[in-house]
Amino acid sequence: MRALSLHDNISIVLSQELPEIKLEADPTRLAQVFDNLLTNASKYAPNSKVTISLISEPEAAHITISDNGPGIAEEHLGSLFKRFYRVPNRDVSIRGTGLGLFICRQIIRAHGGEIWAESVLGKGTTFHLRLPFHPKTNNHELSLREYDL
Repeated sequence: MRALSLHDNISIVLSQELPEIKLEADPTRLAQVFDNLLTNASKYAPNSKVTISLISEPEAAHITISDNGPGIAEEHLGSLFKRFYRVPNRDVSIRGTGLGLFICRQIIRAHGGEIWAESVLGKGTTFHLRLPFHPKTNNHELSLREYDL
């Protein structure tokens, strides 16, 4: 296990030596997804350990990003990726527009993949990203216009 640090309030750990994989993808847009997910962990699960793992499946890469923060109530999980949706939070100092996870979903879908979340209150949240090795689209030029913003 290797530990990395992002912000000074979370610790990022790679769960194992990650297998080498090759994806047909836009690295800038995927970096945007990872940045958003890690920034959310920093905001909503401060002082948490965030574990990133990668499993090479037959047709896709399955990436998980898990924290051990407060978790998200089940009734909010179905709405997390909707435009402008924010989980109700009493901490008014946490800022956001409710677009981050929506944009993440659009980026992952543009790559032919899927993204979802699982969470248990008091135990943490795991975001799953499944990206096909060879997306069915030939369009590697991803732009925000395609994200229906």
